[in-house]
Amino acid sequence: MRTITPSIRVAIIESRPIVYHRHALFQYRLAGFPKSTVVDILRENGLFRYRGSRGGQATRARRASRAIVQPQQTNSAVEIPGTISTVIGHRTTPAVRRPFTTKLSALQSVKVKPRDPRPMSNVCQEFIPSLYVLNASALTKPHAVEQLASELHSNNIDIAVITETHFKQKHSDSVIAVPDYTVFRRDRLGRKGGGVAVYVRSALQSSVWSYPANDCSYELLWVRVETAIIGAVYHPPRPQYVPASMIDYIEANIEEIVCTLPHLLVILAGDFNQLSTNVIEERTGLSPLVHQPMRGANTLDQILVSAPKYLKVYVYTSVVCSDHKAIIAHADPVGNAPAKTFQRTYRKKTPTQNAVFLNNVTTVDFDNPGPSDMTYRKNLMCFIAKLCIC
Repeated sequence: MRTITPSIRVAIIESRPIVYHRHALFQYRLAGFPKSTVVDILRENGLFRYRGSRGGQATRARRASRAIVQPQQTNSAVEIPGTISTVIGHRTTPAVRRPFTTKLSALQSVKVKPRDPRPMSNVCQEFIPSLYVLNASALTKPHAVEQLASELHSNNIDIAVITETHFKQKHSDSVIAVPDYTVFRRDRLGRKGGGVAVYVRSALQSSVWSYPANDCSYELLWVRVETAIIGAVYHPPRPQYVPASMIDYIEANIEEIVCTLPHLLVILAGDFNQLSTNVIEERTGLSPLVHQPMRGANTLDQILVSAPKYLKVYVYTSVVCSDHKAIIAHADPVGNAPAKTFQRTYRKKTPTQNAVFLNNVTTVDFDNPGPSDMTYRKNLMCFIAKLCIC
């Protein structure tokens, strides 16, 4: 048996790892500050992070010394029970701002334009034209232009949009002209019917606006009037193009107008037939004004505007012979309503009655009517009037 000497026992003990349990470490902690040699060894190995054991006592004492708790001051010498204590701190008082002084060297003279003595309504006034829209079903009918002229003058219309004019190259502007109005037209090419026209009051500045990629297959005419631009459109029931292409063409026109002339009021009016105005509204941002049927139970004719400027919109039967109703739009809330019309029924004059009238008229001597009796002259006048009516 091998004998273990004290030197061998020490070597064995030193070669074994030293293990400290949690309770032993707490006992060493409570034993006091370790020796300087131990602290140096811990510091050399990066294990010494001594933070002290006072737990911020000096800091709390320092903060407490800065605050003085005093009771609320009263006028009497005796303290009133229930008074609220006030905490008075030692904050530094803010610096007093210096009064504002004007630095003359930094000022510059500004030229002031004298005010215009005219009222603002006359200096800058937006032009909102009164509108008239009608599908005339051919203005080439007898007396159709004269009837249109009477309606435009009686309702004080600035701009009239007429669809289905049926104008052709043989119809000159002098034949279809309305007094005190300038006519702009776009006739249908290669087929009968169709066509659009715009009548503008002659006192207003007006001109045709053309889309750079103009397509004559679409019946769309743009006219610029003062601070507004009006588009007259007619979409036939049986077009030779795809209806979706018409919507694309209208959207492209309005996009070009908005980019080049952003300050103008955009108005699109006419007969859209089966063309969806809801899709046009979504893709162009224009708002419809008409919500009443124009032909039977269908709203075929419509006015679309880029801004809600019109407060009065009327739908009524026009004196122009047409199966569509007419539209009148006024920006003035007290705008005139359409003139009332009355229908009178007379007996129909047949060719036989006309022949009898001509036969009897030849028997009357107008140069020598006979006696100067007023009763005789009155009876003769009633006889002639009766022949004209009957």
